[in-house]
This record gives sequence, C-alpha cells and structure tokens, in this order.
Amino acid sequence: MSKRDAVLKYARWISARIVLGEMTPYDGAKAIWHASLDLEDDPVPELDPFIYAASESEDRPEDRTFFDEEIKKHALQLVA
Repeated sequence: MSKRDAVLKYARWISARIVLGEMTPYDGAKAIWHASLDLEDDPVPELDPFIYAASESEDRPEDRTFFDEEIKKHALQLVA
C-alpha cells in the first residue's frame, strides 16, 4: 500500500470515528491534518476540508461550532 493510500484509509477510519461520535470533529480533523503532512508532494484533495477546518478552528475558536459541523459533513462524505 502506498503512503497516500494509507493516509486516505486512516482518514476514512478517523472520519468514521467522527460520524459515530467516538472522536470530536476537531480532534479528528487535526489527526487527519497531521497524517497528511507525511504526503509532502502527493496531497489528497479530499482531505483539504479537514486541514482547513482544523487550522481555522485553532485561529477562530469563536467559530468552533461552525467548523465542527463542516468537519462532520465532510467526514460523512468521506466514509460514504
């Protein structure tokens, strides 16, 4: 399995945890973000919403509810 495929599989697993309520959206998105850093030159566009939401959630804590909902929406799409 390529590193890219492994990260995508991990992101799907994390997304399932988010959808099931076993992991907070922010923590899940942050885990996906950190895993994606290993891909350097082979990004996975499907992970961009998680990276953006985790980053912005850190910078804009007053909007955390909005970002949590967006993360949940994208997690559901990734596992569907």
